[in-house]
Amino acid sequence: MIISVNWLQKYLKLNVTTEELTKRIGSRLVEIESVTNLADKYQDALIVKVVTCAPHKNSDHLHVCEIDDSGASKTAERQENGLVQVVCGAPNVCAGMLAVWLPPAAIVPESYGKPDELKLSARKLRGVLSQGMMASPLELDLWNDHDGIMEISGDVQPGTKLADYLDLNDTLLEVENKSLTHRPDCFGVIGFAREVAAIFDSEAKTPAWFNNLDGELKPTKVEVTPTVTITDPHLCSRYECVAFDSVDSTKNLDDVTRSMIGRIGTNSVSAPVDITNYMMFDSGQPLHAFDLDKLIAVSPTGKPDIVVRKAHANEKLELLDGREIELDPADIVIAVGDKTNSVAVALAGAMGGMATEITPDTKRVLMESATFDLYHLRGTQFRHGIFSEAITRFTKGQPAGLTRPVLLQTAKLMEKYADAKVISAIASSYPVKTKPAQFNIPVKRFTEVLGRHLKGDKYVDYEASLIEKTLRHLQYNDVKVFDDAIQATAPWWRTDQHIDEDVIEDIGRVNGFDDIEPTSPQRDFTAAPLNELYEKELHLKQRMREAGGNEVVTYSFVHGDLLDAVGDDKKQAYRIINAISPELQYYRRDLLPGLVKRAKENLQAGYNNFMLFEIGKVHRQGLLDPEEPTLPAEIPELSAVVIDKNKRTDSAFYTVKKVLQYAVTVNDLKFTRLDEYAAKNKLDTATNIFEPTRSAVATSGDEYLGVVGEFTLNVRKAFKLPEFVAGFSLHIEPMLSKLSDQPQYTPVMKYQGTSRDVTFDVTPEATFQEVADFVTTTLTHKLKNAIVFKVTPKDIYDIAGRRHITLHIDFSDPRKTIDAKQVNVAMESLARQADKISAQVI
Repeated sequence: MIISVNWLQKYLKLNVTTEELTKRIGSRLVEIESVTNLADKYQDALIVKVVTCAPHKNSDHLHVCEIDDSGASKTAERQENGLVQVVCGAPNVCAGMLAVWLPPAAIVPESYGKPDELKLSARKLRGVLSQGMMASPLELDLWNDHDGIMEISGDVQPGTKLADYLDLNDTLLEVENKSLTHRPDCFGVIGFAREVAAIFDSEAKTPAWFNNLDGELKPTKVEVTPTVTITDPHLCSRYECVAFDSVDSTKNLDDVTRSMIGRIGTNSVSAPVDITNYMMFDSGQPLHAFDLDKLIAVSPTGKPDIVVRKAHANEKLELLDGREIELDPADIVIAVGDKTNSVAVALAGAMGGMATEITPDTKRVLMESATFDLYHLRGTQFRHGIFSEAITRFTKGQPAGLTRPVLLQTAKLMEKYADAKVISAIASSYPVKTKPAQFNIPVKRFTEVLGRHLKGDKYVDYEASLIEKTLRHLQYNDVKVFDDAIQATAPWWRTDQHIDEDVIEDIGRVNGFDDIEPTSPQRDFTAAPLNELYEKELHLKQRMREAGGNEVVTYSFVHGDLLDAVGDDKKQAYRIINAISPELQYYRRDLLPGLVKRAKENLQAGYNNFMLFEIGKVHRQGLLDPEEPTLPAEIPELSAVVIDKNKRTDSAFYTVKKVLQYAVTVNDLKFTRLDEYAAKNKLDTATNIFEPTRSAVATSGDEYLGVVGEFTLNVRKAFKLPEFVAGFSLHIEPMLSKLSDQPQYTPVMKYQGTSRDVTFDVTPEATFQEVADFVTTTLTHKLKNAIVFKVTPKDIYDIAGRRHITLHIDFSDPRKTIDAKQVNVAMESLARQADKISAQVI
């Protein structure tokens, strides 16, 4: 954002150097990125009178002119009559006009400071000597008009410096917008001036119209009756509009105002357009104008009935820049019609539509003044790549109270400069009204929060008189000191004022944080209590690293396409209204999709065999924080992906399950096949990433922990993953009371053991887990811990309507060499009791 010091001085009177001004603003309001002295660019430009104008003998478009500069130039050669000869090719040059002349040795302002800087001289054009040139607004770097030389409309003496006439002895301050994100009032010169005045211990002169919050307009003649409907107050807290007729787009503002708009980087076009821009820069409130007749033509009701609503799915809109965009349901649109049938004509706060474009032929205009939800507009800004001056201000949260004063003042300027006539009353909808915050803050509180400040050569407490004076300079209302406390009401435009610390910050900032005594804060250095979740997470990370995992940290925000690719329901995810990027639209529901995406990238980078894991937080709709029930719950998760591009004969499921069992030391950890568990229990759509028949639900007691397993074919195809890939996703909090940080350790046996393979003939529905549980229970009862055993799956084979499941069992005795007889007895017991699971040993 660029601030003109001369424009600023309209509302305050400062007699300080540019260095002091920028230093104070930089330390107490906003960072100054650059300072430009505008006067240097225009030091040689003069206003002259064209005395004679005759056609050039050797050209069909050039003219030979004699100009009067009252002898102001010292670099041009004069004729005997004291006039200066200039050759000009502009179609509008004529005798008697006032124009702008750049004499020899002058630098053309448009090229000033650039590598191809153009310095003029006296030179012949088609055989006739020209002393410099008469310049167009474009060549003067005022506004984008090169159709002819600039014609001065005022009563000005020839020889007057252009800088004096247009108030170009100015300094431009480029400020860093991000420092003012919370201060929408400072995105207008009036609000900026208010802050600067307070910084220099004075009060800005706010124009009377700025505080005309409830004024009305008296139409010349009521020709139309616009209406306004806001479908959702969360989209728009206030929308107002008024209609004009007889708008003359050939008219212009005065030269000084046009140059003011131009010098801060906006092109001057015509009075109607320039008025909307001028009011936006002056007040901070953007405006938008519709062609009223075009608006009525596309309205389903045949009337200018405005509807502010969310965009419909698949709805399209052609913007003023020529692009046709597909609107997002999170976009706010200005539509015309009624609630049940309306046509979008503008992308609210961002850009108008081509269907209601203002052209030089436009005579009737509907002027909009509104404020929209900043979070929706931030999403719109990034989705559609619109970074205009208007949306920059709307995304800061414009105060709703500002729409009426700006609309009233705009109407006056339209009548004055564009010959417009008001033909309707103000149509308004104001569903969200807020009262300014009121404060009652003990005086001592300011020192307690800020510390003592420098007064003269001593540090002293903040005094009531200083606080009261500062708040008055900032135009707080009802400021008074009562019973050793400061009472005040925030100004209606201060949407950032909510708590006492906001006011205290104002006092410290305006009076200078640099002047606060640099003392260290006094506090007890008491160690924070141990956080069980944090300790367990450290343990899990260590175990995952020991298992060969590589820890990654992924974004908490994900693209909706990622959720679609893994089969998750993105409607169940929190959508980010003010997403920082179109790629980061949703809050993640699970860590696994992000890990799968990272796995794909690692495969593309040439890594063929690896494990990724992450511990982080996810959010799911419907789950709220137990301590702050208005906020979503943060669910800590542990997720991992194991992947191998090489050919393997073993199972990805059992590989990743082994990792899980190593990392998660819960004694009663059980696994149930995913499709069987899902038949009896409702699962979240986040589990759709897993192949139901090759995955299992992990439980502890009756508590659900998560899922471990291989991914569906669709997921593998979407991310170009190899066949050997699996992962798991576990909730950490349900495991906290059961999770042990002591590693499971089985000492190496000193004595020789033995092993057996046993095959069970079972029904086709039987699983490894069911058979393994039976074997474990039976052997534990039979051996009574005298012999140690370990059961691992070996093979599964379906044949003739039956299933053969083979398990491998290792036996060892910690006291002596294994007694094979005991093992044989135990195996015989397995065979005898196999009918308990409708099986037989073969």
